[in-house]
Amino acid sequence: MPIESILSGLIAKMVLEPLVGGIKGYFNLPTYLKIKKGQLFGRMTEYTTEKQFWRDAIGPYFYQKAERKLNSGHLIKLKNFIITEWFPRCPGIMWTQEGQKNQQIATKYYTTRHEFDNASKGIFLPAGKSKMILGGFGSIRLAKTDDRDYHVLCATSSGICDGGIPLVVTTNVYDQIKEELFDNGAILATLEGIYSEVPIDWGTTVMSSPSSDELVTKLRYQLSNSLHIPRNCLLVESRLQLGKISKIQGKSVRATAWTLYKDWMGYSFTYSNFDPRNEDTILRSVQFIEEYVAYFGGKKMLTEFDGKIRRIRSTFPHSDVFNNRIDDSFIDEMIRWGKEDLTHFTLDYLRDIAAKVNSL
Repeated sequence: MPIESILSGLIAKMVLEPLVGGIKGYFNLPTYLKIKKGQLFGRMTEYTTEKQFWRDAIGPYFYQKAERKLNSGHLIKLKNFIITEWFPRCPGIMWTQEGQKNQQIATKYYTTRHEFDNASKGIFLPAGKSKMILGGFGSIRLAKTDDRDYHVLCATSSGICDGGIPLVVTTNVYDQIKEELFDNGAILATLEGIYSEVPIDWGTTVMSSPSSDELVTKLRYQLSNSLHIPRNCLLVESRLQLGKISKIQGKSVRATAWTLYKDWMGYSFTYSNFDPRNEDTILRSVQFIEEYVAYFGGKKMLTEFDGKIRRIRSTFPHSDVFNNRIDDSFIDEMIRWGKEDLTHFTLDYLRDIAAKVNSL
């Protein structure tokens, strides 16, 4: 077996796969504005919690025993849900078996004995933060582009945006609630919509330039494919589908600022929670992220969580993602990180194994 194949496999398994697990949703964001409305069928199904919705939407991938009951074209009613512009970075992942497992693993990296940010109140180390991101943490706010007639929002019963339901609403529906969203950051509403598929743009959503490199091909494929669960949203096209709107009382709302950054381990994620109704909490989250990255040896940040206001000096902001300006330079850098992360000892060890295999 050639040493190059062994090295490629190791880099893909140890570095690229977990990396892609954390950011693939980020680069698939434009597909939420290319939804396909299915043919209407069946009676209206009402949900009062997002947990019920995700159980029926992802079925066997759900962290508890469940069957998939929703298909494209199904009529859905969400009763008394919080609506906000901040929607899940990777919708549904928080509710999967894999997502729950990563969150449990993260607890091993939680400490109250650390100098950073008065850690007596407790903090996740970089490995723990990264596992929480892979477990579904992280929120996104998208900017409206002139050539699309849709806006992407989030519906959540719990107030936790990371686990919420993606809503795609037409401009006329958005216009009905945009002032309340701007003034209050989130609103309470009952709404109806159509369970709709989000298409997977194989190879064009992110990467366009051809390459024969095995690792480049692998990473491009993984970034562009599905999240291993049904990709869907709730499509709301008419103002008549939007019920009474009211202010939120007695409920907390939580979104999660996050970024991917380069550090001595290769790469890590970090995040900080904020209240979408309070701009000061967003600013504090950004400050926390910048201080956290600097304290733990971060060299540069790659991703941005807010598409309307650029808050992080990231290498790959939302504007580039939405205009397909992300090319193989991103993949090349990921592979370079992976190769740097493997020590000379590991490389020598692998060469010895390859030599023994080839001698058989």
